[in-house]
Amino acid sequence: MPHSSYITRSPAYQAGGFALALALAAILGALFFEYVIKLPPCPLCLQQRWAYYAGIPALFAALVLLSAEHRKAAGLLFFAIAVAFLANAGLGVYHSGVEWKFWPGPDTCSQIPGQLQPIDKSLLKSLADTHVVRCDVAAWRFRPLPGGLERDYVAGHIHSGLAGGICGRRATRNGRIRVIHS
Repeated sequence: MPHSSYITRSPAYQAGGFALALALAAILGALFFEYVIKLPPCPLCLQQRWAYYAGIPALFAALVLLSAEHRKAAGLLFFAIAVAFLANAGLGVYHSGVEWKFWPGPDTCSQIPGQLQPIDKSLLKSLADTHVVRCDVAAWRFRPLPGGLERDYVAGHIHSGLAGGICGRRATRNGRIRVIHS
């Protein structure tokens, strides 16, 4: 059996592959809703994507490092990815709270100004033609479950973070890759 098959069958590699697949599914789902379903994301939604844009290439790099038997570097990268996704899960919880009106959102995307100063008609026309996506209003909710898309994000972050943390721990345990024989 070639040496590379041992690596790809290791729990760390499999968990890392699972985290990569989960992250890809989450960001592709978000892009599907934005471009196919035509649900524009709010600024907080866009901010939640940053972990995916950085995490997906980093997960791939960690898998390459693991395949090249750079277990400690792969473990550190998996750990950093897990921390990033878990921090992003915190942003998802914050976003959920903003949508459910548990706390106020950022001023830039969730508050209506109390008093407007007099403005000219061209500005009013441009404002009427501009669609502002608010952070405190869910664009879409899946009715059988409470919460909106942010719940899917939070679940994705937690699963990706857990898988990344498991990968990091297994990649460096006892300084060698553990192999499961089937």
